[in-house]
Amino acid sequence: MLLTILKQVFINLLIPVATKTISEYIKTTDTKKDDKLLEVSKLAIDYLAEQSNNTITKEISNALSNCNMITCQKSKA
Repeated sequence: MLLTILKQVFINLLIPVATKTISEYIKTTDTKKDDKLLEVSKLAIDYLAEQSNNTITKEISNALSNCNMITCQKSKA
């Protein structure tokens, strides 16, 4: 029981921090961690597709799960 309570407290502290961190990253022009952002997006959409309190469907989740980052070589200017 104590472990469950600690886990919930920990989650309730980390989710706002993670959300703020991701939001700030999106506002920058940095693209070094875009693959991680896609990974988080896939996990979040997959989770939300299982819930009944939104309009995200399994089809949307499956479509996103098939997406990949494209590795592009920077031009030598």
